[in-house]
Amino acid sequence: MADILIVDDKADIRELISEVLQEEFKYTVACAKDTQGALEQLSTNPKVVILDIWLEGSHMDGMGLLKIIKQRLPKTQIIMISGHGNIDIAVKTIKLGAYDFIEKPFKTAKLLIMVERAIEKYLLLNENNRLKSNKEELEIIGQSKQIIKLRSLINSIALKSNSRVIITGEHGVGKATVAQVIHNKSIRCEKPFLYWHVTNKSQDVITRELFGDENVNSVFTKADGGTLFINDFLCMTLETQSDLLQILKNSAVGNHNFDVRIIAATTGNPEQALSERSLSEALYYNLNIAQINIPLLSQRKEDIELLSKKFIKLIAESYGNKIQELNKDILKIMKFYDWPGNVRQLKNVVEWLVIVANSQQKQEITIDMLPAEILSNNDWSRNISSSGSNDLFDKPIKEARDIFEKNYIEVQLERFNGNISKTADFIKMDRAALHRKIKCLQEETC
Repeated sequence: MADILIVDDKADIRELISEVLQEEFKYTVACAKDTQGALEQLSTNPKVVILDIWLEGSHMDGMGLLKIIKQRLPKTQIIMISGHGNIDIAVKTIKLGAYDFIEKPFKTAKLLIMVERAIEKYLLLNENNRLKSNKEELEIIGQSKQIIKLRSLINSIALKSNSRVIITGEHGVGKATVAQVIHNKSIRCEKPFLYWHVTNKSQDVITRELFGDENVNSVFTKADGGTLFINDFLCMTLETQSDLLQILKNSAVGNHNFDVRIIAATTGNPEQALSERSLSEALYYNLNIAQINIPLLSQRKEDIELLSKKFIKLIAESYGNKIQELNKDILKIMKFYDWPGNVRQLKNVVEWLVIVANSQQKQEITIDMLPAEILSNNDWSRNISSSGSNDLFDKPIKEARDIFEKNYIEVQLERFNGNISKTADFIKMDRAALHRKIKCLQEETC
């Protein structure tokens, strides 16, 4: 795929633009001197076409070629150039779908800024199309009480399309997914969703992206009409927080007004940051119209099976393979693992399992395919190995039943993090009776 296609009948123009784009900006460039050559180069799917209006020696001028390119490659941005241009021609090319118009002789710096912004627009359109095509796939998966409550909260917040939101949660729980779902369910869904990550960026870069300059549009300009998702906003310095607050209060960057919904996320604790004075109180209350906390995967292990099946389906489809099945034993082990990397880690493990199963040409994913860190740190495997299950057949039925019952209850309590109510519901036992049974087993008086 070419980044830029240059179409001009003058070799010196093609060479000049091509040299600058390749050497200074490392763009991949293709060139054509006439309409026929340009049509052949369209197979490279360029992001931007720099197109001369007057193409001597061609059977079609640049205006005709512009129409064809927009039909074949609607996302490709086209910059028209001409040495005999006027306002009428410029307006006409824009109406036909050109990104912009520049008259020869032009300053190279001006063209390069135009190219950079055209590529930004192409990437934004590409991302928006990707998000739209993924709307049906992008969802909050699970049937645990926490996830049912989370989905209800998301639906409520999405309807309030201007309300700002703070999302908290550990790494990998799905903060960006929740932000995208809120955007997709809102009336802003046809507008941009822009992900802005501020971690590990210098102050200069953050300021440049926040306010924009002659080379880079502000993140607010890019997200205008849609949603700006600011990830790890607690990483901002107090100076940047102050700048952001002023922009939000004015709904403007410099002289440019915007209409953007803000969703901010963090792995940290905003209240603690307030007490430590590393978070501006004014900014916090400006952002915190609604707040969502996403639970750890270890707090909703009953969702692991649904999540795993969904990931297997998505990953298998992306690889063009058949969908594998997880056997019951592997699901038991996965439900008793702590998942420190949360949903992101689960997705990575499932992808690994699909790859291994494909390499072994197996339709069923089995325990031996699991990564070593899950097998070696798994509470389920320890409980099973310590239960003496292999010796149960050598014991009288009452003693064997007691051993099994004790280990079964211990495993189920571990499964639900010691929650008696959830355990009782799952094993279909009265809560008070379960309390008595646990006390009896602890005192070994059963």
